[in-house]
Amino acid sequence: MSITLFQVVGGGRTLPQIKEGLRRGKITRSAEQPDDGEDVVLEASAGGLGTVGDGNLQAVMADEYLDVYGAPDGTLLSVVKVRRIDTVLTPDARHVLVLAGRQAAGPIASKASRIAFKARDDPVVACLVSTDRICAFMVDHNAQVLSCSWRVLRIPAQSGASLNGSRIGASSDFKRFDRQGLKNSVRVRLPALGITLSINREAPLHFYTRHELDEQLSFIRQHVVPLCR
Repeated sequence: MSITLFQVVGGGRTLPQIKEGLRRGKITRSAEQPDDGEDVVLEASAGGLGTVGDGNLQAVMADEYLDVYGAPDGTLLSVVKVRRIDTVLTPDARHVLVLAGRQAAGPIASKASRIAFKARDDPVVACLVSTDRICAFMVDHNAQVLSCSWRVLRIPAQSGASLNGSRIGASSDFKRFDRQGLKNSVRVRLPALGITLSINREAPLHFYTRHELDEQLSFIRQHVVPLCR
């Protein structure tokens, strides 16, 4: 499962207030249909409000979009479709988790923010995890590295690098890249917890595990949220 973590900066609303805002609110935008040039109104709203895990607020974001496709004669046609993505707000209303990868999660988090907080200045922003904190996380959990990528390498003619394999943590290339660059993403196995996950500096995570959603959310709140700044 892919989960992307965002933080709430300001906002000034409690979880019950956010729930009410999601229940009653929606946002609209218009898009031009390619076949006739007419505008169609697209809507984003939240539904399926409930509680998951230890007091987290869950909502299903329904986001309409215009799907454009080509007809056999070459003309462009369109149809309105809906993507539905689960989002979760932590009980302290300080973090939003979107159950999707980073590319899909960003627009959903932005729309959920506009609906829930009614703020001109978007209070939901991306989380960033420093390289030092990723390294500390790996040490704290005695992590086995399965893959790692680096950026900003101080190696001539090489700006980035990546390694894959269950034994890369002990390799000379791993140590060299670690000295000369910044970890950008890692996939690790945490033996004590029976969890395998990938984590990126911009806080999208992917769990390669059979753990239930409640367990994954609990792990994120306990172990990943403290990594963010």
